[in-house]
Amino acid sequence: MARLRHFVIQGTAQPQNYVSTARGSGDFRTPPRDQRAAHGGRLANAVRQAATQAQAQVEPPAEGVSFVPIVVKSDPNFILWLDSLDNKTIGSEVIYVRLEEDGSQRATIHIPKDNVAKFAKKFEDYAHTTNRFNNPPNRKMAESIDELRVAMLREGDYWTDSRPLPALEEEFWWEVWGDAALHELVAIWRHLPVWVRTTILRLARGNADHLAGRKD
Repeated sequence: MARLRHFVIQGTAQPQNYVSTARGSGDFRTPPRDQRAAHGGRLANAVRQAATQAQAQVEPPAEGVSFVPIVVKSDPNFILWLDSLDNKTIGSEVIYVRLEEDGSQRATIHIPKDNVAKFAKKFEDYAHTTNRFNNPPNRKMAESIDELRVAMLREGDYWTDSRPLPALEEEFWWEVWGDAALHELVAIWRHLPVWVRTTILRLARGNADHLAGRKD
């Protein structure tokens, strides 16, 4: 067998001291929220509305998809309190985080359908209750969020490339990664808009047809 040649890159690395990107909780800043009840109530309603919209899409979630996809966004020059958004107690999971051009931070989150009400209640508790120190619960999480809505492929909420999301009518090669059990992947595939499914089929028609359990 012929020996294959490889690219070997040498002499380009430079040592640098490690700088942690983690922030202590005492350094975390949130923008002023003068109307706590209104802000918390708005976010709680937005959670419920996102769950409703996820069910009412033109291509509604297929049976087996157990989460509601949500996007949260911070104010410009502030970041989200991700520690509480990724919550094992209610099963919420941060899928993707990116910085926007205006300095805000956006995160795509999956909320288990069975726990949407619990997630919304966190914002209601922030809006209407306080602890024995007169501080509202879930304050950092709630006050770090400026916008909350249902996540959508067309809005680039799952787009991880550094380049802008291509126009909907543009055809190109996709690389699709799935981090879920097989039944979840099947359900997610069936939930994809037609324009996405068509493009993926061109990339790997055999595998995609088998995964979707259909032949078009």
